[in-house]
Amino acid sequence: MRICIVLLSVCIATSFGLPSAQVVENKGPAYQTVCFAETGVNPELVKKAYERNEWENDNNLHCYALCLMNKWGWVDAAQGIWIPDAIRASINKAFPNGNADAVLAKCHSGSPLATCDNAYLIAKCWNDLRIANAAAKV
Repeated sequence: MRICIVLLSVCIATSFGLPSAQVVENKGPAYQTVCFAETGVNPELVKKAYERNEWENDNNLHCYALCLMNKWGWVDAAQGIWIPDAIRASINKAFPNGNADAVLAKCHSGSPLATCDNAYLIAKCWNDLRIANAAAKV
């Protein structure tokens, strides 16, 4: 369960329109380009999801989220599971004053398996939290 929570936090923290991979790894554009090619996702779907919070139920979009998380080092590819310590470290790096545990608890997928569907749900949840937080500050 702790692995899922950590994974969720990392995914959320590094998704496109969130504090992106650029913030976490400073390699955002390169990873995005690679993941576009690897997944075949329509870039417009990514833009709609991460920038406007309009998430389409598209398998390529699901796998795009997982691809980014793989590139960020959040997935143990050999075992197909999340790496909680890596996720937590990324979240803490991107959000020094944030509460990684709270984010992970909110967006926990319930599974230690790093699948396209779980990555998509985590990224969407993180984006929802980001938008809710921005609205609360207005």
